[in-house]
Amino acid sequence: MKKNDVINNLMIEDLGIHGEGIGHAEGMAIFVVGTIPGDVVTVGITKLKKTYAYARLISVEQASKDRVEPKCRIAKQCGGCQIQEMEYSAQLAWKERHVHNLLTRIGGFDDQMVTEITEPIIGMENPWNYRNKAQYPVAFGTKVSKDQIYGRAPLTYASDIAMGYYAIHSHRVIELPETETCAIGNAENAGILSAVKSWMLRTKVRPYDEESGEGQIRHVLIRHGVHTGEAMVCLVSTTAKLPDIDGLAADLLAVMNNLTSLCVNINKQKTNVILGRETRTLWGEDTIRDTVCGNTFEISAQSFFQVNPDQMERLYNKALEYAELSGEENVYDLYCGIGTISLALAKKAGHVTGVEIVPDAIRDAKNNAARNAISHAEFYCGPTEDVLPKLVEQGKSAFGMLSQQELRMEAMAKAAAASYGSGDEEAHANVEHALHFRGRPADVIVLDPPRKGCEPSVIDTILGVEPDKIVYVSCDPATLARDLKLFCASGVYHLVKVCPVDQFPMTTHVETVCLLSKGDVKSQKLRVEFSLEDMDTEGFKKGATYNAIRDWIKEKYGYRVTNLNIAQVKQKHGIIERENYNKPKSPDSKQPGCPEEKVKAIEDAMRHFQML
Repeated sequence: MKKNDVINNLMIEDLGIHGEGIGHAEGMAIFVVGTIPGDVVTVGITKLKKTYAYARLISVEQASKDRVEPKCRIAKQCGGCQIQEMEYSAQLAWKERHVHNLLTRIGGFDDQMVTEITEPIIGMENPWNYRNKAQYPVAFGTKVSKDQIYGRAPLTYASDIAMGYYAIHSHRVIELPETETCAIGNAENAGILSAVKSWMLRTKVRPYDEESGEGQIRHVLIRHGVHTGEAMVCLVSTTAKLPDIDGLAADLLAVMNNLTSLCVNINKQKTNVILGRETRTLWGEDTIRDTVCGNTFEISAQSFFQVNPDQMERLYNKALEYAELSGEENVYDLYCGIGTISLALAKKAGHVTGVEIVPDAIRDAKNNAARNAISHAEFYCGPTEDVLPKLVEQGKSAFGMLSQQELRMEAMAKAAAASYGSGDEEAHANVEHALHFRGRPADVIVLDPPRKGCEPSVIDTILGVEPDKIVYVSCDPATLARDLKLFCASGVYHLVKVCPVDQFPMTTHVETVCLLSKGDVKSQKLRVEFSLEDMDTEGFKKGATYNAIRDWIKEKYGYRVTNLNIAQVKQKHGIIERENYNKPKSPDSKQPGCPEEKVKAIEDAMRHFQML
């Protein structure tokens, strides 16, 4: 096989992650844009690699039974959608298979087990015009001169400015037809772009040119509050100074009745990152509002907020279903963003703690909690692997965040702990209060990481905290499978439920909610009262709990070890371990080894507790 070869009767068997059809010929995988599984096609080879090739579609010899006419006439050129030519039920079936295949291939989970625990994908009744946010790149039209790009000649015609979506695998802007609505975007967006373009021509504001760095307007960002009717238009510009803002607002109000915020985001960097760090309000409010699961959220230009509001509620409700909260649990929401999942959890949990590394998101989360009168949700900024252990072990005091009343309560708790064996009933009761301020054990941890998944240090931290349940919300099934494998390799957790959610119809992206649980059976909590005086403590001299070993090592050596680390060292010394700590999930699965320095620390702890 060589470049420019023509391959006849290529059967397309699958889709790639960017929506390309995949076929096989001469022992090589061939990626073909514009094809779907079931197509038989003729293609021309455009690029060769060692084990795969790219090809252009020449003709469809036999169309797949799932092939339909795209709703949008520029769907084949535009990169906004990837699989519009695939019937929607077939899209859902492919996404289910995709999640299943990655869990078995990357995660190493048993095929039959994955089939049994996976629920049917949650799709949409109407998979069109679902996006509440769009970011349209702005560029010079294809026929403008260099004099126009450099500002030596004016822009005259609407065609001199291009607004739309990037073509697939490029930064070439495919113009969004002014008379048509984007098939997955809000119906008002075309009129908004037309109004911005008219304003630019009238005021001589030029588009940004990536090659030369000339011009001003880089993107037009549009957000809609679907449940409130509010809308935001944000111009991403190289400068904050823009002319005739009142005129622009009037133009926008002529094509939309719900303009709430008009702002400018300043991005002077020569980069393909869309937003800069600073946003200024030009007209109206700083933010718009929308509701999720009964809570109201303020959304700025830079806020992360799911783009499909209907599916977002279904996604979060499935996460709540898997968490199975009774109203008593302490829940940790990691990668919490502006608190959308956290505040939904707070309606059914005893307490919710959100952790997020982005300061602006934490500020918004705190404001959103106050706005919704939710007092039992707290938010902390920092890396999860740093914040989570401190919160579980020490609580708010680790961050110097105790109020004066809480400081007094903590002092009472310390006094109670000091006199715990004295028989003072009031002191005994105050020990319960100490738990609130000293730290909360994690009953449930909810994860919603970015596309790259969890850092290994985050997984190790969670394994050290050892919550009863982990609910993992993923936007990338490949990194999800990788992370689930690490969680289950510990022997502590089992994958119990999986549910794909189609958050992005007409694309290959799919969200997935998973439940990880301890042990093989559903656990129930019992409150047992007893007196230490009635117990024979002699047996404790030659053993220690996993928590005791971890705490002793943290105190002496300053670093954390996991339950898997401890189990491996105990097995090394012939100490009987329960099977599910050490048994691999499949013959091919591998467990991470315990580093030598941790082996020595664990052995030291075991000697301290007279286990060796």
